[in-house]
Amino acid sequence: MSAMQLRVQLAEAWDSTRFEVPQSEQVSAVKVRALDSLDSEADAPEVYVVTYLGEEILDESASLADAGVVSGSTLLISRRRRRPVR
Repeated sequence: MSAMQLRVQLAEAWDSTRFEVPQSEQVSAVKVRALDSLDSEADAPEVYVVTYLGEEILDESASLADAGVVSGSTLLISRRRRRPVR
């Protein structure tokens, strides 16, 4: 399978990174890689959700291709539950 260019944004960090990954890469693997890259002190990956085109990707064990992600897309990672502001 061919490689695809992705932009992954971590909402809480207000930062993003770019990856070149194979289409067969699991969504969960991209999430872990992005969290490591963008916030080394991030909570466990299970605390975060991945969204694509405004919808949560429910099966993170699916490949990027199976999730419908295309090259040049942006994946948004954010906390499942928002933290209260104090």
